[in-house]
Amino acid sequence: AYTSASVWARDVKAVMEETGLDQPAVVAWSYGTLVIADYIRMFGSDNLAAINLVGSYAGLVPLILPDDPDLLKRFMALRQLQSSESLVDNIEAAHQSVGWLTHKPMDDQTTRNAVHIGLMLPTYARKAMSARQFDNADLLDLMTMPVLITRGEHDPSTPKAGAQSLAEILKSGSVSEYPETGHSPFFESAQRFNEELMGFICDQSNVCSSGQPK
Repeated sequence: AYTSASVWARDVKAVMEETGLDQPAVVAWSYGTLVIADYIRMFGSDNLAAINLVGSYAGLVPLILPDDPDLLKRFMALRQLQSSESLVDNIEAAHQSVGWLTHKPMDDQTTRNAVHIGLMLPTYARKAMSARQFDNADLLDLMTMPVLITRGEHDPSTPKAGAQSLAEILKSGSVSEYPETGHSPFFESAQRFNEELMGFICDQSNVCSSGQPK
């Protein structure tokens, strides 16, 4: 089930239907950007007012590998630990992966919480999620809504060239870069992120009333 785009897409659609969302603006982070691409692949984009892609480019542009060979080596080693059947390896992977979430280290309690959350994802699910097709370039013609691309300056998973390329391809794309920030700009720069997101949403007249999101 984790390898099927239709499962992810139907989950998103079910949430929209049960909560009565009409023309929502969607914020998608990291792997979640692939999930909103699944939704568009199955159900189109007519029901989406805007999209904020955070920490990933949804497979809409080719993956750009980091220039730093040591960084790539460490990332591949982490992937091996995450895919291991050994709980000891999974625990080590959870501790290592926390360091990829932010540019500046998190406090001890937040770090512990992040490790625990990471360990909640079963290895078999993680393997299946990594084995999926990530090329969504064929969806670009459907990406007609405003798209805000948010990236942290120090996030190796979102190269600057990829953000600029995607923004140029999209009908209404823009890039917002966060200095001294990693993979989680909404955490490291929460106030700016929230204000920027609200402004982005309220620029779309069909999702705002009196300057505030519905």
